Amino acid sequence: MIGIADDGIGSADGRAVASMPFSIGNRAFAAACGRLSAQVRGATSSAWGHRMQRTRAGLARARQYPELLLQQLENARRVQRDLPLLPVPEVPDEMLRPDRLAARNARKLAKRREEYEKGKQG
Repeated sequence: MIGIADDGIGSADGRAVASMPFSIGNRAFAAACGRLSAQVRGATSSAWGHRMQRTRAGLARARQYPELLLQQLENARRVQRDLPLLPVPEVPDEMLRPDRLAARNARKLAKRREEYEKGKQG
């Protein structure tokens, strides 16, 4: 499927660009868009690639954690209205990688030590 891009993405001289029949969350779509971007602009655009990756990551996160997405939307609404934020629930230990779990436990221990030292001084 070849056609002239009329959506502002095509080249100034009206060269033909390929349209891509992929869904937006598809890895093949992102790769094809990257090639198209390079073809149209004559070079790669890292900002464009980063924006595409953030879009894909956001869609994946919304699909994987729909309840977290709702809470983030609610917190965004609360920020606009100067209300206190709702706490984000803690991820269960079983879902964390071992290195992330070790880091979490180290943070908890450091916090407990700090609270203990405050209580001992006061």
